[in-house]
Amino acid sequence: MTAPPVSSRDNKRKIVLEFERGGRLIADLLDADAPDTAEAFWKKLPMREMCEHAKFSGFVLSLLPDLDVHKAENSRAIGVLPGQILFNPHLNNATWHKREISIVYGVAAMRDSFGYAPCNLVANIVDDLDLLREIGIRIHHEGREHVEIKRYEPGQ
Repeated sequence: MTAPPVSSRDNKRKIVLEFERGGRLIADLLDADAPDTAEAFWKKLPMREMCEHAKFSGFVLSLLPDLDVHKAENSRAIGVLPGQILFNPHLNNATWHKREISIVYGVAAMRDSFGYAPCNLVANIVDDLDLLREIGIRIHHEGREHVEIKRYEPGQ
């Protein structure tokens, strides 16, 4: 099972997510759809962050990197799909929340403690959504773990 494309398949930059307790996923960075968010994400790589299950959004994993993006682009709160990676700049409630990356692995609506949370769709996992679901369930049941996110190099 694969995630449907949001934009054309000519995405040039890809990222790799490697989870501490096992699992490796590749995602297309959506440069054309969220250029500022994608560029900030790319510049931050590689990053190693603690990944935990989100509290309010459903089947979503959450990490709290320090990305410097303060605008909405390609935003959505509902209608998100498994395999999508979103960035929440918390434009309406930044004093209460750190900006966060969300990885959707099942039924979800992007929310925070104040209600729906518009998030910038920045990447799509392009393969193995079954593995993503296994990782999400594992983190939900066994607790948080580190994820390393880095630039994809062909042949990795």
